[in-house]
Amino acid sequence: MTRPIDELLRQAGVPSLGSNNGTLSGGEMAIARIVSALRADWDRLDGQQQRALITALEASTQATEEAEAFVLNQLKKH
Repeated sequence: MTRPIDELLRQAGVPSLGSNNGTLSGGEMAIARIVSALRADWDRLDGQQQRALITALEASTQATEEAEAFVLNQLKKH
């Protein structure tokens, strides 16, 4: 049995922001647009399609975290 993406996003603490809000930061606006797209289409994908997206997102997230850690490490040295 599958669980709706709305429920999973809520449980993961992903904020539910309206993308029409002019006060959102760049990151908040990105989250709002991504969450909107996920709500509209995620449950239409099959498991293989979802897994391919998750694999790509995980690799991207890991690279971002490594880059952030490198920069923070460099800042601590100075």
